[in-house]
Amino acid sequence: MLIPRLQPQQQAAIWAATNRLPAEKRSTFIDRVTGRLRRQLDQCTHGNISNADIADAISAALGGLQQQPAAAAQ
Repeated sequence: MLIPRLQPQQQAAIWAATNRLPAEKRSTFIDRVTGRLRRQLDQCTHGNISNADIADAISAALGGLQQQPAAAAQ
């Protein structure tokens, strides 16, 4: 488990995003998501990670890791 307070569907969302990446980038992605969620927990007063927090962490972690599609020929 990445973060102890994650619900199964939240973990599934992270793994689904991980599977979209090339194998060599997955570890970096998981490290980024984990780091962001841990910081979120440190700032959070209720001690829970929301689905919006998960989506934000995934989006931020994917930045620069996903291969951009080639521009359409003009």
